Amino acid sequence: MDHTDYRYDLEYRAHVHAHMSALLTRFLAGEIGVIEIAQAISPYSDLPEPEFRPHLNTFVGIDSETDALPAGTVRQHWAPEVLNQKDKEIAAAESRWREAATVAASHLARLVASSN
Repeated sequence: MDHTDYRYDLEYRAHVHAHMSALLTRFLAGEIGVIEIAQAISPYSDLPEPEFRPHLNTFVGIDSETDALPAGTVRQHWAPEVLNQKDKEIAAAESRWREAATVAASHLARLVASSN
C-alpha cells in the first residue's frame, strides 16, 4: 500500500476504511469466519495509524498460523476429499482464535469508525 496515497488522498483513505468496516461488520455478525477475516484484514497491516497496529497484528498472527487452511471462496478450488480433512483443522483453528479475533475486530471497528 502506498502510504502517501493513504495519508493524503482522503477519498482513498475513506475507501480503505469502508472496506475494512464492511469486513469487520460481516465477521462480528457471524457471516464470515476467523480465518477468512484474518486473510482479508492482514493486507492492511501496514496502515500508518499506530492505534490500529495491535489489532491488525492479531489478524496477521492468525493469518500466519492458518495460511495453509482454505477459507472463503478459495474452497471452491479444493478437492472435496481434501476439504473434508482440512475442515477438522479449520474448526479447531476457528475455535482457538475466535475470542482474540472478536476482541481485535471490535476494537478495530471502533477505531476505523472514529477515524473517519
